[in-house]
Amino acid sequence: MLELKFENASVKGLMIKKLVKTPNGIMTNIITSGDTVLFKNLSLYVTNPGEIETYTPANGNIGLKNVKLLAHAVTSDSSILPKYNLSFENGGENELEPKSEQELIQINAYLENLLKSHAK
Repeated sequence: MLELKFENASVKGLMIKKLVKTPNGIMTNIITSGDTVLFKNLSLYVTNPGEIETYTPANGNIGLKNVKLLAHAVTSDSSILPKYNLSFENGGENELEPKSEQELIQINAYLENLLKSHAK
């Protein structure tokens, strides 16, 4: 498992999908926010970080965009979720499969190098 940590994160277009097995089949819980979501000390425990696209936002920090990942645990000290919406759908299927431990080690090395090069 790979842990991604962010001191302060702002997320535009947040959508979280959680598939839940029930006696009546799969149910998909969907959380969205209609505005920018703010997190303090966000930790994501992932087995597939998806494709990683970076950019430099106006504040000069490194930014990620078009993020889709397979997270198994998400924690945060605090969050602001404006225009929070929770909905449910019958059915659903996995959109991402877990990566192998070796693949996660390679992704971790890539991310560390990305952060080092951005810090210069």
